[in-house]
Amino acid sequence: MPTHSGSRTIRRYIFNELWITAGLVTLVLTLLLLYGNMSRYHEELVQALKIDPVLFAELIYLLLPYAFSLALPFGFSLAILFCAGKWSSDREIMALDSLGFSLLDWARPILISSVLASLAASFCTLFWAPQARFQFEGKKSEMIWGNFDRLIQNGEEFNFYLNEDQNSASLKSIQSFAGDNIRKISLIVGSGNEEEWRNLRILLWCQNQQLVCILHAKRAEIHKNISEAMVQLILMDVDVERLDQEKGEQAGSSHFIAFKKWNSPLELAIAHEHSSSDNPKTLHAERLLRKIHSSTNLQWIESAWFILNKNTALACSPFFLCFVLVPLGMSKARKESSANLLLGIFICVTYYLLGISLAEVVGRVGVGWWVNGAIFMSFGILVFRRLCHHR
Repeated sequence: MPTHSGSRTIRRYIFNELWITAGLVTLVLTLLLLYGNMSRYHEELVQALKIDPVLFAELIYLLLPYAFSLALPFGFSLAILFCAGKWSSDREIMALDSLGFSLLDWARPILISSVLASLAASFCTLFWAPQARFQFEGKKSEMIWGNFDRLIQNGEEFNFYLNEDQNSASLKSIQSFAGDNIRKISLIVGSGNEEEWRNLRILLWCQNQQLVCILHAKRAEIHKNISEAMVQLILMDVDVERLDQEKGEQAGSSHFIAFKKWNSPLELAIAHEHSSSDNPKTLHAERLLRKIHSSTNLQWIESAWFILNKNTALACSPFFLCFVLVPLGMSKARKESSANLLLGIFICVTYYLLGISLAEVVGRVGVGWWVNGAIFMSFGILVFRRLCHHR
């Protein structure tokens, strides 16, 4: 039987090596996910760098929690398989068996560490990451509004890029004059203040970047919705000029139409996304639960529960997967570290994809993610117990 001091030394060794490996793998995954987020928001980050390098650094920092909250559970899971395979291939597990250590004895630090990693990942994904995302969207919105006001005051061109929903809902009246699918609107303002602009020139571009229509407005009433990142224009004294797309030159006089007032407000989104207090992804767990209990919007409640269940189940994946990864690392020990990592990546991807599939099948509030975790854990416990009986 191993002595108490010997057991403590062995457990400390397993604990330290596991967490050092998990830290390195998590760091690499965090950097990869952070790069992916930076690529997603590259336009905003480049704009922030031009305005103020400190603002650029703040935005990068606020993207970090989301990347880390995903990297930690999967990074720790990869570390379990990597370390278990390494110990098995180096005959360290065999040496522990000869010293009287059972499978449960030396695996106990891994199980405890998986619980700690799951708790840390849960805190990150339920509290830290949503708060950081809300702050990121807020700073991004402030930056975009500041840049928008600066360009308008200087008489420079500001471009609005439209998707199909915006084109059909907000620009239906303009669409009839343009005669094509509008994908970009360029706005130039001669002068004005916070409530009214004068001498507006609005250029409408189709999908192939061809100018199809020009609107001239002597003045427009302005209404800004900061939280929704929308600006509403009530156009007055409008002249509409249709362009000949085939010839690339202005059409005849019949294509000039004048209006005293545009029949409906022109609503334009200055950002592709906006920060909203109703967005479940930007609410930490405590506020999200309060919002769920107070809301009467059933669709929003289902969406909020789905996000909460999904994020929590993913954060607990180290605990669910450790029962599978430890026996697998022992039985499929490989001296090649890359082979262990590839096997771990395959298991993590399988866990994620199966979770997505079950979430679509089992209910509408993300219960399938917990079913997925229970399947992996149950299978792992069966294999784990079988190994314990055969050692």
